[in-house]
Amino acid sequence: MRSDQLWFVVNRFHGKRTNRELKHELKYRNKAAKFDQEKVDMFKTYFEEVYDNKPHNCIQYFDIDREIKQEIDRLTKIKTFTHPKITENELKKSILKLGNTAVGHDGVHNKCLKKYTKSLSHHLPALFNSSLKLGVIPPQWKLAHIILIQKPDKDPNDPTTYRPISLDKLMERLVEQMLNEFAEQHHLLPNYQAGFRQQRSTTDNLLHLKHDVDVNLYKNKQTALIVFDNKRAFDSVWFNGLLHKLKKMNVPEYLWIWICQFLSDRKALIEYKYTISTTFTMRRGTPQGSPLLPLLYILFTSDSLFTIPSHSNSNLFADDTALWSSANTTKSLSIRLQESVDEFVKWCRL
Repeated sequence: MRSDQLWFVVNRFHGKRTNRELKHELKYRNKAAKFDQEKVDMFKTYFEEVYDNKPHNCIQYFDIDREIKQEIDRLTKIKTFTHPKITENELKKSILKLGNTAVGHDGVHNKCLKKYTKSLSHHLPALFNSSLKLGVIPPQWKLAHIILIQKPDKDPNDPTTYRPISLDKLMERLVEQMLNEFAEQHHLLPNYQAGFRQQRSTTDNLLHLKHDVDVNLYKNKQTALIVFDNKRAFDSVWFNGLLHKLKKMNVPEYLWIWICQFLSDRKALIEYKYTISTTFTMRRGTPQGSPLLPLLYILFTSDSLFTIPSHSNSNLFADDTALWSSANTTKSLSIRLQESVDEFVKWCRL
C-alpha cells in the first residue's frame, strides 16, 4: 500500500475530513477570514446568532414558559421514573444501524461499537437505562461537535451557505425509537405528514396530489399548487413550545423529562481540521445530525395545517409544505389558495 493510501485510511478512521477543506476566504458582516482559526471563529459567531433565543412579547409565550418551568420543578422532585427497559438485543440492533461517520469527542468510532464485546453489550444498556430512570443526561452527551458541509451551488465565501452536522449518538437513537413508537400508536402525527415515518414516503404525497388533480379534471375544475420550503426550519424550533406540545400529547414523563434535559443547556463547538472553537450555547433549534431531530420537528409542526380551510388540501414532508385547491374559475381558485396561505402563515408567526 502506498503511503498516501495508508494515510487516507488512517485519516478516515480518525474522522479527518480532508475532502472538506475550506479553500475559500469567508466573508460575513463586512469581515473576512483567511486562516483556519479565523474561519472557525467566524462560523461560531454565525451559529451563535442562528441558535440564539429570539425575544417575544406575546403573553401566550410567557404563559408557556411559566408552565414548562413548573412542570420541570415538579418532575425534578421525582427521584426515579418507570420506563421500558432497553435490552441488549435492542442495543445490538441499534448499533448495527449506525453509519460509519466520523468520531465524536469521545474518540470512539462506530466501527469499534459494531465490534462490541459481551461486557460492552451488558454495561451500555445499564448506563442508558439509568439515564432514563433518573431523567439525567451527562453534560458530555449534550456537547455537539459541528462539522460543516457546503450546500450545493452556493457561494463558498458565505458562512450562511454551509449546513452544520453533528455526529450520531446511540442513546438518542434508542430514545427516538421509543418516542416514534408512542407517536405512531397514539396517532400523534397527521396523515398529511409523510416525512421520516415508517412505510411512508414522497410517493404517498405525490399519489394524493395526482388523485385530486385527476378527480377535479374530470369535473372540469382547475387546480393550483403552492409549495413552501421554510428557511432554517429545524434551527428555529422553540424549545419550550416543543415541550408544551409534547406535554399536551401526553408523552410519558420519563420521555418528556429526558427530552427536556436533552434540549436544555446544550453546547456546541465548531470543528475544522485541527482547529476547534470555544463552546457556545444552543438556545433553540433541534440538534443537527441527531436521530431525534426529524421526529421532534414533525411533532412540533404536526398542528401547522389544522386550520387550513376544508376547500384546500395539503401535504407535508418534514419541513416541505404543499397546499393546493381546485375551483371552476381562476378567480375562485386564487381566493381559496390565498385563504389557505394566510392560515399557514398565521401559524408560522405564532
